[in-house]
Amino acid sequence: MAFSRLSSRFASLCLLLAIASPCLLTSAQFPVPSTYDGLVYGADVSERQPVLLEAFLDLTCPSCQAAWPVLRHVAKFYGTKRLRFVVHLFSNAFHHNSYFASQATNAVAAINGSLAFPWIDAVFHAQADLSLSATWHKTPEQVAAQLARLAEERLGIAEESFKAKFVDPNVEWSTRIAFKYGCSRAVVATPTFLVNGVLVPRATEEWTIYDWRALIDPLLPPPVLAADTRSPRKLALE
Repeated sequence: MAFSRLSSRFASLCLLLAIASPCLLTSAQFPVPSTYDGLVYGADVSERQPVLLEAFLDLTCPSCQAAWPVLRHVAKFYGTKRLRFVVHLFSNAFHHNSYFASQATNAVAAINGSLAFPWIDAVFHAQADLSLSATWHKTPEQVAAQLARLAEERLGIAEESFKAKFVDPNVEWSTRIAFKYGCSRAVVATPTFLVNGVLVPRATEEWTIYDWRALIDPLLPPPVLAADTRSPRKLALE
């Protein structure tokens, strides 16, 4: 009898979960962005490249800083015809200024999309100045002002223009969406890499250009040989 009651309760629980699951999933749905998340290297979205490399990066993360020069090399080596390189901003909660760094990146991209990657270079170069130990005594407003000065010094963006975009609701919303997108792809650490939509867990900040080539080269289509325009008779004589 006890077993029967237990089975009945278990069946009821399963039925309740089956009914509630769609509601839970619906409530957990975050807004779908108007465009695919991320900053695209070369910003050429008109062509379809054979390989998609996505990097989830925290600009205040030392491991991401270490990985960045090689990622830049990879993007330049393959070019925008063969590789689509996309950076997704993912702010780790334990890096105190990470969210502001991501929001600043979106602000720069909103001002001039071609400056997004030079800005990432600049933030990684100044990463030590954005660490918790370097800014623990600063208010959020002071950290934002520090980023504004960096944008003016490294990119020539006027501080007032930067500050106006930094507090733009659309920029702040894009920063939130980027983090939520990373969560939807089960990103829990940075850097995290996907190639053609597939997680590459063995890829780390220690990978060299040769490690990336070993992964990417086999995915590229074979080169198309130019057609031989010589006549069959000429070919036969050679």
